[in-house]
Amino acid sequence: MSERFAAIDVGTNSVLLLVAERGADGRFVAVDEDMEITRLGEGVDRTRRLTERAVAETVEAVRAFAGRARSLGAKEIAVVTTSAARDAENGAEFLRRLRDEAGVEVEILSGEKEATFTYASAAADFGPGSLWAIDIGGGSPPGGGLFFFQLSRPLPDTLFKILRGVVLLIKKKSLQYRKT
Repeated sequence: MSERFAAIDVGTNSVLLLVAERGADGRFVAVDEDMEITRLGEGVDRTRRLTERAVAETVEAVRAFAGRARSLGAKEIAVVTTSAARDAENGAEFLRRLRDEAGVEVEILSGEKEATFTYASAAADFGPGSLWAIDIGGGSPPGGGLFFFQLSRPLPDTLFKILRGVVLLIKKKSLQYRKT
């Protein structure tokens, strides 16, 4: 078996798992992927705090995903979080619970680093040339909003930003959305 690595992305609305194996050519191939909707950022835009329900559900999802990654032989598990933990007054307590209860260390990504990872991911999936990429994060992306950018090598040519993620935009406009 080749080396395996895992990534857990703790977003404003969902927790994503990716376990990947590095092939002989150095490229990664997904071994396992999953998503759990926990709505970590629900209400953070109003209260500046993560709710106990959201924290508990998110910690449990991360604990389960980290256990699964370990059982699949992941050598390392990178765990990152974004807007909700960045913006919440009790974000440090949330990180402590993830460390103590889920057994993982978590990095809070800045908006700029989040954009860099989004760009790198899109650029890796497509060949040379230009294309448009859209990140429709729930409470993020960089600076707290939806962003569009035109990809070319080596850096994005154009970056447009709307100051709300999709879920926050829907809530602000009193539109309905449902958990699926």
